[in-house]
Amino acid sequence: MQAVILAGGKGTRLKPYTMNFPKPLMPIGEYPILEIIIRQLASLNFDRITISTGHLAELIETYFGNGERWNVNIEYVREVIPLNTAGALKLLPNCEENFLVMNGDVLTTIDYRQLVQIHLDKGAKATVATTQRDAKIDFGVLGINESGYMESYTEKPSYHFEVSMGVYVLSKACIDFIDSGESVGMPDLFLRLQAAGEKVYCYDCVFHLAGVLYANDFEQYYVGNIKTTINIAEAVKENKLQTRIVLLGSAAEYGNVMVKDLPLTEEQSTAPVSFYGLSKVCQTEVARYYSPQNINQLML
Repeated sequence: MQAVILAGGKGTRLKPYTMNFPKPLMPIGEYPILEIIIRQLASLNFDRITISTGHLAELIETYFGNGERWNVNIEYVREVIPLNTAGALKLLPNCEENFLVMNGDVLTTIDYRQLVQIHLDKGAKATVATTQRDAKIDFGVLGINESGYMESYTEKPSYHFEVSMGVYVLSKACIDFIDSGESVGMPDLFLRLQAAGEKVYCYDCVFHLAGVLYANDFEQYYVGNIKTTINIAEAVKENKLQTRIVLLGSAAEYGNVMVKDLPLTEEQSTAPVSFYGLSKVCQTEVARYYSPQNINQLML
């Protein structure tokens, strides 16, 4: 089974760190993001992995080599000029009839093999993994007619959206909708498929861990730490899974920690000085709430 990982971007949102270091090699704990993805794919029997590289391609190719360390076959296609998320697919040699495509900076609990099977069962040309996201407007929103008079006024509304997770399954025929050397994104590819009367299926994932947090924005950390913990705990509880959840804490919970303060203990009072630290405190309290509810958790 084949997976294509898009790892050619410049990681603009993580500058200056990514000026000399590719974003997919950024470490998350013990391993780079991209290695975690490859380990996940290998565990699900994806034995053929194609990595599309561009920015600092040599570092990625040197680190992962041919994939023998993970018992997979890794091959590469390199973008000489940026081709966006879909354009690089035109470079694929001998791709399989149906294959997984994902961004190289997405961490998720999706069962990728199951996603491929759903794609086959639906008979779609393309399948998009989706999740739910709310967008809150921090101001009053006015509806104004052509004459300049107010027709409605909604104070700080929230809007609900189904959003792409950057994980897809495509049929080989999708590549025919891309011109050689064309810079085109996934949204445009899917719109082309739709205009041609092809089916694009959207699979709503129940819970996941997705993406990398970029800004010092509590809403981002709420989704990444707190909401995700709730989603996973609820799914474990609802499905009566015999699963151990390992929750890793952070010294950020305790504020400005000095060496003399170590080791930290649960008895030590918390004084988070950042939105990230505050979100970790809340995450821990959420975990404590679920602990008596027959969910086996190990908090570190």
